[in-house]
Amino acid sequence: MRKIFCLLLMAPLFVYAQVNQQKQKAMPLKFETIVQTGLLVGDNAESATLQAIAGMRHKKWYAGVGTGLDFYLQRSVPLFADVRYDFSAKRKTFFLYGDAGVNFAWTKNKEQQNIIDQTPGLFTDAGIGLKIATKKQDAFLISVGYSHKQLEETQKGFSWWSIIGPGVDYASELKYNYSFNRIAIKFGFVF
Repeated sequence: MRKIFCLLLMAPLFVYAQVNQQKQKAMPLKFETIVQTGLLVGDNAESATLQAIAGMRHKKWYAGVGTGLDFYLQRSVPLFADVRYDFSAKRKTFFLYGDAGVNFAWTKNKEQQNIIDQTPGLFTDAGIGLKIATKKQDAFLISVGYSHKQLEETQKGFSWWSIIGPGVDYASELKYNYSFNRIAIKFGFVF
């Protein structure tokens, strides 16, 4: 009798465990796209940023590849890998994100009068955010993070007429290594 009583008490736990296990098996990979815009705030200026990220979600983890436009002092196009972790599966949840990749300069021809060469540099961005899901499984995002980008540029210096010898020009090459550290405040949408 005791054994039957114990089995009856344990039966709901076994059923719950079985249902929970079936739910976890039913969560396959899901494709998601993130589109976000934001404000970059640094020592010298404030500017806008736009990003689009496409990737796969598995439970609380998301991994994708993204690109964007970064208008902070030197206009550039970052190409990066994006990893995110949601703290819970609830409708409202905090998340962590991290991006790492390459930052390509984007200058227009009229801006390239003296530019000889531009070398891509490092792009990183990491932070924390809040995700608010809609009833259709889409979500709104707001995040705050720290962003870093690097660029290297070589310019042809100006030619000067020399006092030493008439008609002798001295041309030089100037190298600039840009390193921008900014606070990134972003708003986005997941679908």
